[in-house]
Amino acid sequence: MKKMKRITAILLALLICVAVAACGDSDTQTTDTPTDTGTPPAGNTPTPTLSGEGVVTGGDIEPPPEGAKFADRIEILTEMPLTMVDCYHPAGGGNGERAVYRCIFDRLVIHTRDNEILPELATRWETNDHQTFTFYLREDVYFHNGQKFTSQDVLDTIWWAQEYGVGSNGYEGWRDVVSSRAINDYTVEITLNAVNVDFLWLISQSVCSIINRAAREADSLWGLWVGTGAFSVVDQLANDHMTLERNDDYWGEAPTTKTINFQFVPEMAARAIMLQNGEAHMAMAVGPEDLQMFMDDPVNYTIFNGVHNLLWNLYLNHKNPITGDWNFRMAVAHALNIPEIAVVAVGIQAIIPSDGSAWGYAGEFRNTDIPLFAQDLDLARDYLAASSYNGEPVVMMAGIPPNIAVQDLIAEQLGEIGINIEIYNTDNASIIAMDQNNPETQIINGLSPFSGLAASARNMFLPTGGANRGKYDNQEVIDLLMRAPSVADRAEREAMYKRVQEIVAEEVYMLPLFYRMSPIIASSAVGGFAHESDHDCDYRYIFMVVD
Repeated sequence: MKKMKRITAILLALLICVAVAACGDSDTQTTDTPTDTGTPPAGNTPTPTLSGEGVVTGGDIEPPPEGAKFADRIEILTEMPLTMVDCYHPAGGGNGERAVYRCIFDRLVIHTRDNEILPELATRWETNDHQTFTFYLREDVYFHNGQKFTSQDVLDTIWWAQEYGVGSNGYEGWRDVVSSRAINDYTVEITLNAVNVDFLWLISQSVCSIINRAAREADSLWGLWVGTGAFSVVDQLANDHMTLERNDDYWGEAPTTKTINFQFVPEMAARAIMLQNGEAHMAMAVGPEDLQMFMDDPVNYTIFNGVHNLLWNLYLNHKNPITGDWNFRMAVAHALNIPEIAVVAVGIQAIIPSDGSAWGYAGEFRNTDIPLFAQDLDLARDYLAASSYNGEPVVMMAGIPPNIAVQDLIAEQLGEIGINIEIYNTDNASIIAMDQNNPETQIINGLSPFSGLAASARNMFLPTGGANRGKYDNQEVIDLLMRAPSVADRAEREAMYKRVQEIVAEEVYMLPLFYRMSPIIASSAVGGFAHESDHDCDYRYIFMVVD
């Protein structure tokens, strides 16, 4: 029976999974000031979509209809727990946390789905060399605690990111700043350690939001959530829920909805039932068996569909005596049936890569010439025999529901060649904490927060990267990643990033498993939501018509 289920899964995968198309690069560059010409666009990979009436793809926020009556409170069910809601904590970069950052914080600049850089807390900026930047700030902004936003808050954010955020996604945005000074209360000059044409994009992510240092030092919990955003936090229980209330003193456009509650519900089926019963108005990632049901009812439900650049993968610890053996890693690579894993994990939402590059789905400079590992059990056994492995238990950890769902399957596949896997399932924050504190972690079944920007690879491949779960440390890769943003010639920069992908593939640091379509299902009365391509979804202007 188990074998029949596996065969069925493979056939289903072949029928419904979408392969990654060849990734090219657009030559269009869009910036907000004539002096800034360095924001590179992402690749132009076509986005596979769920199609049909009631399916919406894209990031445009629709305005609320005039004259309508709107609900005061909207209930949103999350797939990921809100464990550590802190932009500058290593565990604070997950999808659950990033879902609320856009609501409670603001950034100096933001990026659109097309990677255009737009002002937010900065009204404009200037740079002549992409090393020194001058930002001119808004003068009408207040934090949730009533303190006025000034240049000092930008300096404090950079200091906090570099002092306390090492290893976090937010740190990656500010890590290259070597000096920052306030020219006056609303003008800031920031200098980097080298030219970086990607700097504006890096700090446009929600994890690089501007924080209030005084609030954080006064209260180690609630102070983490004091921002300048459209909503403030009024209630929270870690790994359960977070309730946001509209900030009526917000400097920007006023939201329609008064209260948004994010509720963590780990079971896909439970999220679907709660949505059907009216207990919730929006749900992230229902199961494949329930998705079609909502697609068949476009009168009552809207599906916001998109594909994130996140890569679901296995990290193999290069510092561990067993997984640090290249032959062992090659054995693992050839033992896996990737289509089977993908479809069991997320069903019809799975996108199976057609190349072996550990990179963002539509990532800039993706190297499509790297072959994807194919299952070959005889070859896998040969590699295993050439390794130093002697049947010891190898711990494989997972902390995210889709990864946990395939732990048994991966262990079974590796067991077919004689690898003894011990499964350890927990939550994502615990995985991150254990990975940082225990150099002996062996295999992590997780995901990598790539974006459309090639420079986001630093987070996965640099030794200090917040998502370097495999203790990867290659000097050539370090040199390439640190130098590439300073290279003005786009073709040369492309060659450098493609070389990084080649090295990572040769060393079998990360094994790509799948990408994922990320449908979010909502009542058809809900609107005003933007499904972003880089997992920074915008809920600020969500509304629900009740009359």
